[in-house]
Amino acid sequence: MVNASEDSRKAGKPFAAVVLPLTRRPGGDRPYFYRVPPDLAGRLQVGSPVEVPLRAGRTRGWVVALLDACPVADVKEITRVLADVPAFNAELYSLAKWIAGTYLCPLGAVLRALGPAWLGRPSAGAVRRAVRLAVSPAAAQQSRKALAGRAPQQAKVLDALLAGGPGVPLDVRALGVDRRVLQRLSERGLVKLEEEAVDAPAPAEGEREGPALRLNREQEAALAAVRQALEAGRFATFLLHGVTGSGKTEVYLRAIAAAVALGKQAIFLVPEIALTPQMVASLRGRFGSEVAVLHSRLSPQERSRAWQRLAQGEASVAVGARSGIFAPVPRLGLIVMDEEQESSYKQEVVPRYHAREAVLKRAQLASAVVLLGSATPSLESYYRAERGLYRLLRLPARADGRPLPSVRVVDMRQELREGNPALLSRYLTERLSAALARGEQALLFLNRRGYHAFLVCRHCGAALRCRACDITLTYHREGPALRCHYCGFSLAAAPPCPACGAEAWLGLGSGTERVEGEIRRYWPRARVLRLDADAVRRRGAHEEVYAAFREGEADILVGTQMAAKGFHFPRLTLVGVVNADVTLNLPDFRARERTFQLLAQVAGRAGRGERPGEVIVQTFFPEDYSIQAARDHDYLSFYRREMRQRQRLGYPPFTRLVLLVVSAPAAEKAKEAATALGRLLVQEKLPGTMVLGPAPAPLSRLENRYRYQLILKGDAGGRLRQMVRQALAAWRPGREIRLAIDVDPIFML
Repeated sequence: MVNASEDSRKAGKPFAAVVLPLTRRPGGDRPYFYRVPPDLAGRLQVGSPVEVPLRAGRTRGWVVALLDACPVADVKEITRVLADVPAFNAELYSLAKWIAGTYLCPLGAVLRALGPAWLGRPSAGAVRRAVRLAVSPAAAQQSRKALAGRAPQQAKVLDALLAGGPGVPLDVRALGVDRRVLQRLSERGLVKLEEEAVDAPAPAEGEREGPALRLNREQEAALAAVRQALEAGRFATFLLHGVTGSGKTEVYLRAIAAAVALGKQAIFLVPEIALTPQMVASLRGRFGSEVAVLHSRLSPQERSRAWQRLAQGEASVAVGARSGIFAPVPRLGLIVMDEEQESSYKQEVVPRYHAREAVLKRAQLASAVVLLGSATPSLESYYRAERGLYRLLRLPARADGRPLPSVRVVDMRQELREGNPALLSRYLTERLSAALARGEQALLFLNRRGYHAFLVCRHCGAALRCRACDITLTYHREGPALRCHYCGFSLAAAPPCPACGAEAWLGLGSGTERVEGEIRRYWPRARVLRLDADAVRRRGAHEEVYAAFREGEADILVGTQMAAKGFHFPRLTLVGVVNADVTLNLPDFRARERTFQLLAQVAGRAGRGERPGEVIVQTFFPEDYSIQAARDHDYLSFYRREMRQRQRLGYPPFTRLVLLVVSAPAAEKAKEAATALGRLLVQEKLPGTMVLGPAPAPLSRLENRYRYQLILKGDAGGRLRQMVRQALAAWRPGREIRLAIDVDPIFML
């Protein structure tokens, strides 16, 4: 892919069509035309990142065509080529155009997502940032004592430098502290910050190992089907539906090995970056340095090195999260998508594509095989399998023959009636004590961060809300006390009540911080770890928590959905779901599906070792069919019941949706603009479609912008997109108006 073909380079072509990432409106990606200067004639090719003049300044874009003639007179010249390596080839360019058209987003925004950041900048080596002592060890020790009480993070840095010895620099990343901490130490004259250019390291080879497990009959059948499709060299899609612990990963690894043996490359997608290290370890155990990692938490240098190795064919397996679908593999044979049901595969900012649909399109373009895997497939995917669009492969039992964990549902209404207002039910408390006494591990799951969900005034009942968003602030014991999880606004402490001036707040709703606190209070000798977005902000922290728990350095893990899926802990026997209702009562038609999936996934963490597992689900709605189906490990009963509901109400997969959110700094402006757009959509209405709204969005104000939404429903996505394009062509909003278009939305808030 890196070496351009004669057709793509077309040396000597005097003009180039360039797409610029300028517009936010769909359909506004007409290319700009530029003259190719003689000194660049042999370097340009389709996909080249270039710098071009635009109005009075310069901007960056991508060459999408080289031309003999230009349709525009008096064009300017391209300023320079930013890299000799193209950001994309013809296959990826076709994928980008499909994403832009399908999801009604600017082509320039999609092209920007295709290549790593280094393709848009002059080449540069990696930079290592280091810190060393700028004073004597004695002076550093004296300062460390003075800082220990009021600036513990600064004292931590001095401790590390003193332990390393005088004059020995430490890598900034290894310290795990904010850059501002180092800057304050530098301003005090205690440390010296340095930058040193280094080459990007090659990936570790890893210790290769052969397949460690013997496949059972169902695994063999699934693998045989995938191998047959790989050998045929034609596009095919498989849905691997296997219960937790059924050995899906072993099927993935052997399918990848089959693709590599045929001289092809593979892409492996995981839903969360937190799961990447575990999967990378498994892949490198089989394929060594043929594995290249692509995800957003890597440094630009690490990503560019992986990108080049894949593009040049040095690596056979690309592994990453959602954007891994853009890996520049020239010989694509297989795409594996683990936990295909996960909502994180849908990007929530422009370009708002769904990785699953992009996977199918890319595989179709490359005549490759797709293997989607899940213990709880999305309703859309299972529906497609039932209709024959996917081939369904089943792994109905755990690979080692062990039973699925028993699940007990505890009615928290009864707990209250019997005088127990505590966070943990009496039964969960009893079983947790028993597990700890046996030396076993436990996982307590609650899909909500913080200590309290919100604070209310004891005098007047007003809730403490974000100044920029129409939502309550979450109370935390660690860091800023009150935080908005949408815009990042925070307060160090609770102020007097804005409504009545009282200073008496009551915390309602529990989060993972409170669960952790309760555990430490009731079981003070238990070793507790927490795994949520607040606890693992530092790079590499989630890998450290996972490794520590797996190695038995903690007894109890408290976590959100980050801990609910993908991880394998052999000593974990007890899972407690503290509040199963957090996702159940959201104003979203997918609420029950998410509840069932989360409960089934977190339950699957228990009993994967020698000892049997037990799951305890606490809920105020024990009769809900999503909770009953999760209790019985019964995906099909949930699927059938939920599909009847979806069909009756006209929701996906029986219809297609487009969500349009209009926002403005003033509520009236947002409403006027949304109303005008709604009229145009009604005028363009096609058979089989509906226009709902405008109405205030469930989250009616975010980041000081008021939000109104319209929902389009239809039996065909093409008709809905046509309506939107035609309406937008006539819509004339003010400059302060913004429009977010979400085709096939996952979240409706």
